[in-house]
Amino acid sequence: MSLKDKIIRVATLPSIVGGCVALASNLIMGVGFDQSAALPIVGVQLPAPIAQGICAGFASELAEITSDFILPHIQNNDKLVRTERLVLKPIVTGSALAGLAYFNVPSSNMLETLGKNFMVGCGSEIAGTYIYRTAKEMLSQ
Repeated sequence: MSLKDKIIRVATLPSIVGGCVALASNLIMGVGFDQSAALPIVGVQLPAPIAQGICAGFASELAEITSDFILPHIQNNDKLVRTERLVLKPIVTGSALAGLAYFNVPSSNMLETLGKNFMVGCGSEIAGTYIYRTAKEMLSQ
């Protein structure tokens, strides 16, 4: 993959993942947030699905940069880069959403909330990657 393709993917894929998270958290009621609640992101109160989407977008960006520009440069790691990329990206995104939930949800239903947010993050990362690859193939034909 060329550097140009990597830069395009790093620039577009996180926004697709963030959109998937915002849509999924808005559709799946009971992810742990009151959907009308406002969550603080950088001092600004945003609706919960938008805050989750932004958080997932930044986490996906971090995972993309790590998997494209850091993991390939680790010595004796050539055979594991693809596996690490497939595992790292959903875990980072899911963990970021679980962390956002941890700091913004009452402790009465914490375990269920963390699990649901983690799964929404992981699933959205996988769905976003699928959407990106499918769109890229369709546009290249």
